[in-house]
Amino acid sequence: MKLSELSAEYRSDEAAIRQRIHQLRHQARQAGDPKTQLALQHRILRLQPLLRQARALADLTEHYYDRGWRHHDHYRF
Repeated sequence: MKLSELSAEYRSDEAAIRQRIHQLRHQARQAGDPKTQLALQHRILRLQPLLRQARALADLTEHYYDRGWRHHDHYRF
């Protein structure tokens, strides 16, 4: 698998996670029970690091061989 193909998969994962966060936010706004709202907010908080990681890895794999592109410091080799 090429890095460009891997990048596309990370972008797809990023979009799916973003969509799920959007759905959970909508459910939290519609929920009348504060306990349910809190539980949904906790699920959103758990997904946000995954969203950031998918975005960073998509950028890294997309631009890995580009000269002059600064790699994300967390994933620097």
